[in-house]
Amino acid sequence: MGRALPDIRDGLKPVHRRILYAMHELKLNPSGGYRKCARVVGEVLGKFHPHGDLSVYDALVRMAQDFTMAAPLVQGHGNFGSLDSDPPAAMRYTECKLAGLASEALLQDINLNTVDFTPNFDGNENEPVILPSRLPILLLNGAAGIAVGMATNIPPHNLGELCDGLDALIDAKLAYHIARDESTNRSAVLESQFAVSDAELFKLIPAPDFPTGGIIMGTESARKLYATGHGGVVVRAKTSIEPIEQNGKKRGAAASSATPSSSTSKRMAIIVHEVPYQCNKAALLERMAQLVNEKRLLGVSDLRDESDRDGVRVVIELKRDAVPGVVLNNLFQKTGLQTSFSGNFLALRHGGTSPGRFTLRQGLEEFLEFRFDTVRRRARHQLEAASLRAHVLDGLLVAIRQIDDVISVIRAEPSRAAAKAKLMNPEPPLQALSSNQSEAVLGLQLGRLTSLDESNLVKEREGLEQDMATLGALLESEPSTWKVIRDELAVLKKKYAVPRRTEVDASGDSGVLETEDLILNERSLLVVTASGYIKRMPLDSGDFSSSTGRGTRGKAGAKLASTSPTASASAAPSAATSRGGGSGAASAVDSQDDEVGHFLACNDHDTVLFITSTGRVLGLKAWQVPMATRTARGSPLPALLGVSKEESTMASVIAVSSFGLQTNAIKAKTRPDGQAATTTDSGDDKEGEEEDEGDEEEGGVVDEEEEGDAAAQLATGTEQQQHLVLVTRQGWIKKTPLHAFARVVGKKRGLVALSLGQGDSVQWARLCGTPTAAAAAATTSDEDRNPDEEEEKVKAAAEVGGQEPVEVDSIILGTRLGFAAHFSLADNEVRATGRTSRGVRAMKLREGDEIVDMDVLTHRHAEGKGADGEGGSEEGKSLLVITANGYGKRTPVSEFARRHRKGMGVTATKFKAPKKTKGKKSEGGGVTAPDDRLACLRACAEDDEVMITTDAGVIVRQRVSAISRQSRAATGVLVTRLDPGTFITDIALVPSTSEQRE
Repeated sequence: MGRALPDIRDGLKPVHRRILYAMHELKLNPSGGYRKCARVVGEVLGKFHPHGDLSVYDALVRMAQDFTMAAPLVQGHGNFGSLDSDPPAAMRYTECKLAGLASEALLQDINLNTVDFTPNFDGNENEPVILPSRLPILLLNGAAGIAVGMATNIPPHNLGELCDGLDALIDAKLAYHIARDESTNRSAVLESQFAVSDAELFKLIPAPDFPTGGIIMGTESARKLYATGHGGVVVRAKTSIEPIEQNGKKRGAAASSATPSSSTSKRMAIIVHEVPYQCNKAALLERMAQLVNEKRLLGVSDLRDESDRDGVRVVIELKRDAVPGVVLNNLFQKTGLQTSFSGNFLALRHGGTSPGRFTLRQGLEEFLEFRFDTVRRRARHQLEAASLRAHVLDGLLVAIRQIDDVISVIRAEPSRAAAKAKLMNPEPPLQALSSNQSEAVLGLQLGRLTSLDESNLVKEREGLEQDMATLGALLESEPSTWKVIRDELAVLKKKYAVPRRTEVDASGDSGVLETEDLILNERSLLVVTASGYIKRMPLDSGDFSSSTGRGTRGKAGAKLASTSPTASASAAPSAATSRGGGSGAASAVDSQDDEVGHFLACNDHDTVLFITSTGRVLGLKAWQVPMATRTARGSPLPALLGVSKEESTMASVIAVSSFGLQTNAIKAKTRPDGQAATTTDSGDDKEGEEEDEGDEEEGGVVDEEEEGDAAAQLATGTEQQQHLVLVTRQGWIKKTPLHAFARVVGKKRGLVALSLGQGDSVQWARLCGTPTAAAAAATTSDEDRNPDEEEEKVKAAAEVGGQEPVEVDSIILGTRLGFAAHFSLADNEVRATGRTSRGVRAMKLREGDEIVDMDVLTHRHAEGKGADGEGGSEEGKSLLVITANGYGKRTPVSEFARRHRKGMGVTATKFKAPKKTKGKKSEGGGVTAPDDRLACLRACAEDDEVMITTDAGVIVRQRVSAISRQSRAATGVLVTRLDPGTFITDIALVPSTSEQRE
């Protein structure tokens, strides 16, 4: 046990202690020359350590490796190994001597009776039981060892930080002693009152400092290790991403002057500058190559080790289409670029008698106790030596003053012993001398009998008096001893402290990589069928990567059956043409009543919220939806969400990028479906703003116990709080803070979104943003209030507080008969409530009419901005209206005046007149003209693209700009050709390429 575990006092195992002491005895000082390592090993084996020579040489080599120890104790000359685990050269080739730190911090006081000595194995030599260390070497250089039933693994630390921690503990002790000396009631002064707190100590010593550098992820793991004595810290390699050099020039420099298309094709490389502690660099590269060959690590084209004596440099070249961040996360998870150092603070404690685990504070305190004892022993030894020397000087001064009598006595005696005896018992008037004084007089040279030498002796005697007084005070006063220890620490810190090598990432990232970190955040399409199947398709695949012209049929986007027998006849393997009326790809027949229910574009890292018709919300990460081909059916929703087959029909599907607050600018960039704008222009709501009976809002504010403190989610300025807006078939609307659903992923039963009335069901859901200043500025609802004036009040309230004017999102509802109602989503119209409330009445419906679609309009559309949030032309303010029969148009948002909720709306579109000839289909195919109806209604920008899907699963992608702008009363133009018996079910907006890059 004693050979395997280090001592907490000097931080050394017996073999290391014996090597350093043997080198000290061989005079291998830092200022001297090197000596063969074989000579040192032989000295250790012959005198102190009767074991194998390889174990001694391995221990010596480890103390000379600067990549193993934070402060090497041996200076090596020759090959002492490398980070690639190359073995050192044989001991007959290498040379060594003591490092400066070892000489000053471990061996400087070895001959001052500071520690005890014990006989060696054969009794012919004495060796120190412990070395008088001036620094906590155990924490400075760390240690590793395995004993019987126990093991230790202590990481290295920074010398300067350790000295700062020791200084803080010493200052606390000094403050305690000063307070106790000044107090009249010493027993009332407790040392714990001046103790350094753990938080202060951890601030001075935040984490280990590994000699190989790297990055420690988070501080919580290190604090646990320091507080308990065991735990692990995650260490990550230090890397950078650089463009690959070509023809002696960096690609990045060339790309800056090239066209935008050439800059996007440049190749990148991951450069590893520092590796985790005890990481074998050669094995690391071998592991990377193995993963690449096994295709478990994608995106890597080449590996190179360009390390030299100046440092580590590993180059990982990436393929042109690889995303560096994703490849780097995979390297962290699958290779040694990220490791966990499992620490266990175990050492010999209580004077080296028993092993025990210790915390950081206990380790520092026990070292200070040991250091206090060694300084006291050194002071006692020096005081004894000074007293003896002063006594001898007194004798010499007496002899010099009576030199003639002394010489006569010495000449008269026959021998040295007789002369010594005569000096000890002289005849008067000669003063008697002690044995030590007599020996000093007999050894006195004639040249020292001058008056000058006498004055030097007097000065030396006076200096000794001062030293003895200082040493005496040191032995009598504890504060004096602590001050000496602090001063010696300051000297060592100034001379040997180095800046921290290992960075500490205190951003909160613990270094634990989730599956999502290893997946590229690409744009995808989600298709959900009415019968409960879902699949994910890449948006940039060849099937949907480009838009087609207006009036084309598109391609099959799902494996569905058609209710029309002609659908199977139109099945063909060819894709749709970009112009004209080409036929789409085939849709296999698996069921008799399936159709596309929901269709949306999202990012793979988004959270997809599934809202059931019964008012429950379930969550799933987009990347968890299996990727499928264009003609595949997909995966059943019950298998992914854990819902029953009866609940697999979803009322709405929404992709959420973030559940927290966001600014208006960010919000515009994260809304790929292109929400529409709010305006204050007047309209012609002919039905007015009639009030309904019983329009009382059910439920209250967000339940704090159930949802958490909602106030913590709010902020000031132009930041917006995200809300989930739900609309039911019976015309009720409800707004709930989005953060109430932040933990929905992983809940098997989901979360309740709202309470429904009898016979009612959820039909639509959208996201909206409400400015945090709007709630404070909102006024009580009143029949005579003007929505435009109230919005101006909301903006003015923000301006008074020194903030930018805030904008309020609004909602527009479309009905089957072609009407639309537009009103604000501010709290004075639709107040935010808890998950279990019902909401308020949204719209009055005409007889035979029903709500078929809805969308949230953001302020960027009201400002006329495009999908990238820039520009203010009239081209950006549009509402895309699509009918089931394939007709569509873009209408300026300004034609839909914002009114109060519960109105009957204004005309959004008119339908084509019915054909007089019986049996003929309309121009676009599908249902006959009299049966046409409004299918979809979405806000859009000029540079957006729209993906249209039919009940048969056919998908067509085209530019929004290809659809003409018309008034509310117009019937629109043919947007896509439909197969007979089919109709449009849903659309999804795709933002511009520039927005996707952002």
